[in-house]
Amino acid sequence: MTTLSVGEAPVQEEASDLARRMIHRIMRFGTVDGFSDDQICQILRAAKTVLAPLPALIPISSPVVVFGDLHGQLGDLLRFLKVVGKPPKYQLLFLGDYVDRCKKSLELMLLLFCMMLRYPNRVHLLRGNHEVQKVNRIYGFYEELRRKRNSAIWTLFQEVFAEFPLCAMIQGKILCMHGGLSELLKNHNSLEVLTKPKKPIECDTGLAVDLMWSDANRDTSAPSFKFNASRGVSVLFTKADVEKVCEELNVDMIIRAHELVPDGHEFLFENRLLTLFSAPNYCGKENNCGSVLKISKSLKMYIVSLKPKRNQAALKEERAKILTDLNAVNFKNPDPCCRRVKRRTLEKVPELAIDFQMSFTPPAHVVQQPKAYRKTSESYSLSQVKNLITEATKANIISGSTSSDSKESSSTNSAETSPNSGSSSTQEGKTPASVVMKKVSFEKVDELNLKNSS
Repeated sequence: MTTLSVGEAPVQEEASDLARRMIHRIMRFGTVDGFSDDQICQILRAAKTVLAPLPALIPISSPVVVFGDLHGQLGDLLRFLKVVGKPPKYQLLFLGDYVDRCKKSLELMLLLFCMMLRYPNRVHLLRGNHEVQKVNRIYGFYEELRRKRNSAIWTLFQEVFAEFPLCAMIQGKILCMHGGLSELLKNHNSLEVLTKPKKPIECDTGLAVDLMWSDANRDTSAPSFKFNASRGVSVLFTKADVEKVCEELNVDMIIRAHELVPDGHEFLFENRLLTLFSAPNYCGKENNCGSVLKISKSLKMYIVSLKPKRNQAALKEERAKILTDLNAVNFKNPDPCCRRVKRRTLEKVPELAIDFQMSFTPPAHVVQQPKAYRKTSESYSLSQVKNLITEATKANIISGSTSSDSKESSSTNSAETSPNSGSSSTQEGKTPASVVMKKVSFEKVDELNLKNSS
């Protein structure tokens, strides 16, 4: 609210300007703190005015980005918008289930309403089963609004939800809804004559309940439109039902939400059905990906997925538990590369035996040399190595060679000894044994290729 001057009545801010300010606040700070209840109600009434004239089936042109369930995960919605783009440059279609479960339902819903008010032809909202009064009264939205605002705003939200369309047709070839198919969906006329359910009891009957609640049945032998016992409402549709509806409506595929899938998206029934779920790490514990669908002008499809963000608080607790277990057994080196763990230590904490082996076996390509022949830090020239080999050979320290190798090595040594006999590299003061113990091991003298050296 803004005031013209002292003593005059306050003048109501335009809904479009208020929506612009609210978008900025939510996208930057993730909150609507600072906005009054009257301003929130103004946004809700303006959103109801925009939604009321829309039919139950809305036509949408391509290109468009399609979102699945969000469930109050505002941070993940903002991440997606950074990746796929924001209106008015990009057109967005949301398939429902914006509220409940998580703690930012109010801010997420107001952000979508404000974007719709700013760009009514670029942002489209469909109704999901959580935009039904009896559902969001139980699963968190009502309590969130009571805590942050008041129950009167929750009641106004229900009036806006009642004006949401139930399904959308993209370019006449892709049918979108929140839930799924219904046995009452006979042809295109079934959707054209469909009316939006305004009262809570109307959401439990007819075609509307199946468009918001039905699920896909992956059992190929199951009958068509079997009762959905897992949810206690609506039906389960099969591959044959999808093919029949696609043929009757002359559409290429059906896009729905409503169901958690680990990868954030799932193609079924020879790619005629696509399920989208856009809430990664659902409720902070499912560790699932979230996906949205980008549809180009020529109806080419691209999946954009976000991996779940790890809960940093949970990671800290996990690390603290590991350190506590290690301290309990006085384990001084928590490095996984350290293999020096005694058996009695592992017996105290058996689970550590999985991560730390009792002994370390070197890889097969690593040859373990005898202790007497391992390398030292001393370095020698090639002529010194030749002389040392000659001395070791004369002293019969090298063993295990064949007779031919011995002859060849002796002839080689005699040829190589003369030019270096007067050199100081003969190490005269040392016995051959003491010299060889400092050198690398060798099995054949001819491997050093000493014949042609000068």
